[in-house]
Amino acid sequence: MDSIVKQRNDGFKAGEFLHRTTQLLPWPENERLAYIYDATTAASYTFGSVASRTYPNVYDALGGYIDIHATGLRYYNKDGSIRWVLLRNDLPRNNVSFKGSVSIIHLIDGVPHFIGLVDENSSSYHRIVKVNLIDMTAVVSPTAYENTELISSFGILEDGTLYCTHLYSNNTRSASKLVDLNTLTKTDDIPEVGIVRQLRSNPTSTSTDKDFSGIALFNGSLSLIGSSIGSSSSGGYTYDICSILFGINPDLDMTTAKAGKTPLRTSHSFAVNMFSGGLTQVSKDLFMSDMQEQHGYFAMTNISNKYFTRQALEEWASNCLYETTGFRIPLSASEGT
Repeated sequence: MDSIVKQRNDGFKAGEFLHRTTQLLPWPENERLAYIYDATTAASYTFGSVASRTYPNVYDALGGYIDIHATGLRYYNKDGSIRWVLLRNDLPRNNVSFKGSVSIIHLIDGVPHFIGLVDENSSSYHRIVKVNLIDMTAVVSPTAYENTELISSFGILEDGTLYCTHLYSNNTRSASKLVDLNTLTKTDDIPEVGIVRQLRSNPTSTSTDKDFSGIALFNGSLSLIGSSIGSSSSGGYTYDICSILFGINPDLDMTTAKAGKTPLRTSHSFAVNMFSGGLTQVSKDLFMSDMQEQHGYFAMTNISNKYFTRQALEEWASNCLYETTGFRIPLSASEGT
């Protein structure tokens, strides 16, 4: 009879990694949502910039998904047939374009809404936009933000709190702020949710310290910034290891977000479930590593979307950080919220 370890196939048994003396750490289990665009985008190998971004609507019992392009939103059925289209000219604001790279699906009074950004006046300003995914009602914020404080991502905590991270100081600093769903504006600061502050991006003496942002786990007490492929050496880069950067509350209290997160790094081997770069939050409990621009058929980047639940990411992060540091994040830290 196969052991529990073989059945799980990730090397963990009761939270202990049994191959720590011979192997690098594994990756989280992913969800196969079987959307048609996952297969078609993987087969197409679109070179250069990715023109649009596609999010599954987990609140749609029929498996619909939304494609976000600068020209508008297109809502598809699971089989790829179109359900509706909302063009930028349909918005209650002139001269705007959707910014597909910054968006999320959020439940408001039980109704799924698209929350995103629109660029205005050739990207000089941006505004928050809200679209009801049932009746296509759209609202654009009356408040415009200069791109010197560009919103870089939206996130949702376990209790349903919507927040955003934004860049400032020549994109070297990041901050987290709550988002008011009525006024569609940034409001109060929250302490470093999804952020690790002032790290040097490379070891040269001339490199600039900067903030890094990613997703928030465990009520914002843990930031998962992303994965980088390869490790620097005197001879260049050797692409045989993946490093994942986390930031954890400095006092290891995992009940709420706190400032001054301590950076931590874990090391992982190549695998089918690996992801390159950061993760994107799709909705409250679903995240994805989305397709990235391709520069060659053999490029080490994501060629299709992979989906990870909050539960899978938190269990994986807790296990990997325990193996690396000896400190285990209790999974109960995010339960009941």
